Amino acid sequence: MQILRLGATGAARAVRDSMVWLTPYLMILSTLLLLVQVSSVLGLPAAVTRYFEAAASALRIALPLVVWGATGAMRALQWQLSRTAVAFVCVACGVMCELLLDAAGVAAKAFSIPLALLLPLQLVPLLKWLSTWRWTRLSDPDTAAGENVGESINLIVPSLLGVAVTVGGVAMLLALLGAVRLDLPAAPDWLQARAVALDMPLLSGLVYAVGNSLLWLLGVHGYYTLLPLLEQIPAATAGVDSVVNQSFMGLFVFMGGSGATLSLVIALVFFTRVRRHRILALASVAPALINVNELLLFGLPLIFNRWLAPPFVLVPVANLLLAYAATRLGLVPVLTADLPFNSPLFVNAMLASGGQAAALLMQVGGLLLGAAVYAPFLRRWERAMQPTDTDDAQALGTLFSERLEDTALRLADPIGRYSDMHIDRLVLMRRLALFEGQQFAVHFQPQVEPVSGVLVGCEALMRMQDAHGGTVLPGEFLGALEKASRMVEVDVWVLSRVAEQVVQWRAQMPVGFRVAVNISPCTLSEPRALERIVAIASRLRQRLVLEITEHTFLGDEAGVAAAFQRIRATGASIHIDDFGTGYSSLSYLHRFPVDGVKIDKSFTDTLGSELGCQVFRGVCSLAETLRLEVVVEGVEQAWQLRQLPLQERLTVQGWLYSKALPPPEFSALLSEGRRFLVRPQDVAIHHLNPAQTVQVEP
Repeated sequence: MQILRLGATGAARAVRDSMVWLTPYLMILSTLLLLVQVSSVLGLPAAVTRYFEAAASALRIALPLVVWGATGAMRALQWQLSRTAVAFVCVACGVMCELLLDAAGVAAKAFSIPLALLLPLQLVPLLKWLSTWRWTRLSDPDTAAGENVGESINLIVPSLLGVAVTVGGVAMLLALLGAVRLDLPAAPDWLQARAVALDMPLLSGLVYAVGNSLLWLLGVHGYYTLLPLLEQIPAATAGVDSVVNQSFMGLFVFMGGSGATLSLVIALVFFTRVRRHRILALASVAPALINVNELLLFGLPLIFNRWLAPPFVLVPVANLLLAYAATRLGLVPVLTADLPFNSPLFVNAMLASGGQAAALLMQVGGLLLGAAVYAPFLRRWERAMQPTDTDDAQALGTLFSERLEDTALRLADPIGRYSDMHIDRLVLMRRLALFEGQQFAVHFQPQVEPVSGVLVGCEALMRMQDAHGGTVLPGEFLGALEKASRMVEVDVWVLSRVAEQVVQWRAQMPVGFRVAVNISPCTLSEPRALERIVAIASRLRQRLVLEITEHTFLGDEAGVAAAFQRIRATGASIHIDDFGTGYSSLSYLHRFPVDGVKIDKSFTDTLGSELGCQVFRGVCSLAETLRLEVVVEGVEQAWQLRQLPLQERLTVQGWLYSKALPPPEFSALLSEGRRFLVRPQDVAIHHLNPAQTVQVEP
């Protein structure tokens, strides 16, 4: 189990994420395998069936190479290397390693997948280390030909050396293993007699069920590795008087493939709370009926998954023992027909048992039992998957690593670029590189009803922690992200984090409490991002306020209005952020469906003058007439609070009450139910219990 606990490392993260990238490829493979069975059942021309078989076989043969490329690309993100170039290097290395495994025999070939998963984890850091040496660089990385070109050229020498070391290491390992001969002593006579008395096929079946599952958890192809053991289990037509035979293993033990994963599919469909898992399960139903489960092994994934490892091993064993007992008791007939492992589930039960329904019922019972075993482990795994602040920070850090290369490709084209634009690009890329590896989080600044001091909401604000533990404000990094066209990803990430936090706070939040989130203009014009926003808003409903800057209204007015309507239809509200700073703010109030305005801090700062006060109150009066909510930001002094008009639907946000707080501190604030009241002569905030009364002096 210690190997399975590697999930907390960056290497394991690379393995998991690379397997997610394989999902479309595996879906094509599963579909082809299904088409082979369908074409046979429908009696399609033999040429059609052979084509599907050949295509599926080719994709299965190529799978280790695809894993090499995917794992290498994901590892390249972590080590800040070109994903595409590293992926091709890993595929080339994989081709050479596969040739060595082919020459070593079938037993060695079973380790193709583990090597494809593990060797890139070491190859890519080796490439990074080699690329730091000056003598390996063939090009200036800041060449005017573009950073993408420079990086690719500078990987040539490290790639040649890294691949040579990796392939050489595999060759030496295979040579060493080939020279080792293990002459195991024969079992004592008394043990052999006891094994016969205890039903040798049953023991072989149990060992095979456990061994196959354990090997697949490590990515090792259990079928090829344990083929000698499988041959010890008799065929159904071999004339051996035994309940356990090869048809028995395929029909009752491995329903859905290794780990009896059709039971996992059922558990996912009915018990999962993760939408992606349910979609993956539904896509896996048809392949699982013919015992094909690569989509789950690599897409969920099950490989290196320590949470689902226990049921992955236990369910096949439980199926074997249950079916064995039922057969011994005469409830299920002994199977007498040999069927291929990929024969369709349920159909194979009727064929192998001579049409008796008891075998079919045995399969159904095993599936339900397996689903019951998988379900609690599945729920524990999904609870463990719920992101913490650190998880979210790492996820956003990966986003910066991934998008850094995308940004380089977008900006690196030298054709038609002037030298000053090239310099600007280099400056931007270096600024983005500084963000990699930093800790990102969402903090929450209270919003207060100024007369009663009641906490009525908060605004979600993004923060970054530097290498010294200090907090970096958004103004220092959002500008670079906006220039790099990365604000869509950032907005969706922040909104997703807020949605998760609101779910955790649901029991603590008072009635009417809302969370405000800033959305950039470009995000609403991105169709996929808009769909995500609408989906999250549908879950949060009245708890969510989206703050839209006035720049959003410039451009496609019809598209903006339609987006607003969709968002407001979920119950969420829309406020105009930084109201009054644009050139046509008033016209937006009647041209677009909005629920409120947020008065910019620049207006709050003018409350010390008579003219500034009149303008400020005029804006508030207009909003009250239009039945719009008003949020006043930037209130930092008690005298500013005294200048605010007394009107309904007005809330205040600023350092006078509190700075933006990390989630644990804000959660404590919610739990205590404190009120915010301010003494005019004291600019510091006092947190008081509701039972206490403190008057605000005029």
